[in-house]
Amino acid sequence: MRKALKAAAFVLYNLVIVCAIFAVAEYSARWYISTKRGRGREQAEEIIDRWSAFRTTPNFDRVGVHHNPQGFRRDAPVSLEKPPGTTRIFLLGASVAYGAETIYPEIDAHWKINNRETIDYYLEQRLNATIPSTHWEVINAAVSGFQLHEDLARILSVLLRYKPDAVILLDGVNDLSQLIRSGPDYDPYAQTALSEQFNDLTDPHGLPALETMLSTWLVRNSVLFRALHDRAEHRAHLEYRRARIQGTISPGLKLADLSPLDQQRYQVIASQSGTYAHAVRQIHRILAADGIDDLFLLQPTLRLTRKPLTEVESRLAEYDRAVAGKLELYSYETLYPAIASQLSSDAPTEGYRFENLTTVFDQIPAQTFTDYCHLTPAGNHAIADAIFERLLKDRH
Repeated sequence: MRKALKAAAFVLYNLVIVCAIFAVAEYSARWYISTKRGRGREQAEEIIDRWSAFRTTPNFDRVGVHHNPQGFRRDAPVSLEKPPGTTRIFLLGASVAYGAETIYPEIDAHWKINNRETIDYYLEQRLNATIPSTHWEVINAAVSGFQLHEDLARILSVLLRYKPDAVILLDGVNDLSQLIRSGPDYDPYAQTALSEQFNDLTDPHGLPALETMLSTWLVRNSVLFRALHDRAEHRAHLEYRRARIQGTISPGLKLADLSPLDQQRYQVIASQSGTYAHAVRQIHRILAADGIDDLFLLQPTLRLTRKPLTEVESRLAEYDRAVAGKLELYSYETLYPAIASQLSSDAPTEGYRFENLTTVFDQIPAQTFTDYCHLTPAGNHAIADAIFERLLKDRH
């Protein structure tokens, strides 16, 4: 009996010590990260969502980045009831519309986009300055990682309640990249990011589900664990990119430059590229049913730009081409323009508005790209100006 009590006391003593060490480490991590990066680092930037798989966290706050109580990237809250004399526009899309940082920090980690350097902010400022007779709200409802079908889910589950006058959607890169990674019978809903984690949390089976539940809880509640998790994830992504480097790949690829297997894969990808235009038509019809205007934008990408590249952009382009590989690059060089052409021809007959922004930076000598798609403040400003000019044109 005494031996059993001693053993229990020993285990309990060591458990208390471990918990005390973790508590001190957790408190230290919270103090350090909050001091250096803002108290938002005590939160996860995105959370699981039952409708769109994931969404931005309400009241997230760190240096330069703030989400309002409704979960939009905006300093001020947004009321459900639209104020009188207000034109309310929502900006949807993924990380570029949101204003995210580079995914190639090993090449250029200079840019940190704050809430006053995003597309929505620049557009709202210009609209209110140019047309002061109307109060304009341009609300950033974008979520990093989103594709068109998740834009649709966010419209149905969130945005319609706020009675928008218009919704602007800036997409393209994520949808095509996911299509390239997928095989035959592409289904964006079945292959949505975090779907496995969502299933583990809502219908748990076995140890992998338990691991997901524990990891999710720790990411949401432990700054120390999230810091270690983010660092490990960053390192894994960096090692993945380095492992993919295939050497210099010149622009102007031809189908014959691909391996026989990649040629077959490309044919499958090309045969399913019409899913993009189909999703655009779905979103347009949903919005039209509520009398909401739309504007679909095909986002610019460094892989296709004809702008004069800065020294940093040249290094980014060379690095990206080495990492992406021939299949992905050839798909972008052929299918991205094909998607733009299809949307341009469909827009008049289907009734939606479309703007191809792949050439928007062609006359801008300043750096606009921070990787193959994310943007500097100058890039965001140019996008906002292009949207403004289109809205002004349609207004007249």
